[in-house]
Amino acid sequence: MRKKYLLIDSENIQNRLFEIIDSSKKSDKIIIFYTVHHSGKLEEYMKSQHFLRSIEFVECMSGTNALDLQLIGVLSYLIQKHPKADYTIYSSDKGFRTAMKYWQSRHVNVDVISFLKPVVGADAFEFPAPATIEKPSTEKKKKKKKAVANVEKCEVKPDAEKIKPAVTEEIPKENKSAEDDSKPLNDSGYIREICRSVQANDLSMIHRVLTLGFGTDGIKEAYNKFKKDAAYREAMSKLYYPTKEQRVKALMQTALRFNSFDKNIADEICKIIDDKGLENMQQVYLSFIQKMPGSIGDRQNIYKVVKPYFPILENL
Repeated sequence: MRKKYLLIDSENIQNRLFEIIDSSKKSDKIIIFYTVHHSGKLEEYMKSQHFLRSIEFVECMSGTNALDLQLIGVLSYLIQKHPKADYTIYSSDKGFRTAMKYWQSRHVNVDVISFLKPVVGADAFEFPAPATIEKPSTEKKKKKKKAVANVEKCEVKPDAEKIKPAVTEEIPKENKSAEDDSKPLNDSGYIREICRSVQANDLSMIHRVLTLGFGTDGIKEAYNKFKKDAAYREAMSKLYYPTKEQRVKALMQTALRFNSFDKNIADEICKIIDDKGLENMQQVYLSFIQKMPGSIGDRQNIYKVVKPYFPILENL
């Protein structure tokens, strides 16, 4: 059997990393290239995952095209040692195609798979100005009952220990009263609400948001439900909001409610993001300190809760 190497440019594959790993074979050798500026915690994070198999991490020097050059260097080294192996580069950088053609002309099996088209919802982050967030429709839709997560209530404060959701076979109900919307979310509520902002079929994004809620050690059962149950994903995908404004606001509300904060703060958070932009986090932080309710400590805790979700907003 021919050995196969997967060389992954982690800076240039949209949000497809887990999709690539999930679709690979156990015999494949996976090499993930990253830089400290782009994903300095990537190796530490990935090594905590249960599905980790034969994965090697290469931390590259940063700079213009630095990762690309180092990836080509490793590829050349591997080809010298294993000329009859198969090599696949995962990157949207077109420059790798020149290297691919070079090696193919020398009868080495090298391929490049790019993700120039991002997954659904991964358009550039933008708000209309001024930021006016549409309210989700209150019209109730009839839904068939399917199997899904129903877990014990667990209110999580900032810095509190994340508790693993116990997934059973009952789908969270879509119809909720306005009164329920003001209450903190339990684990099953968090799983349901993130599907208003993230496509249930986008497993890498689901994995990412579940990790923010439950921690790396607490998501396995909930994530496997999405990964293995197509009927469950289809049911949960019906919760997905049609507009980006709705999805952004809903994700902020979900983060707040899951950590026992008032979901109505999400309106002001959306205004701050629209006004300051996520490229200027210092100004965003100062606006939180000035405009969020409660004491200085409360405002810092609100910022601490929602900040990890900011990078995700660009891909909603």
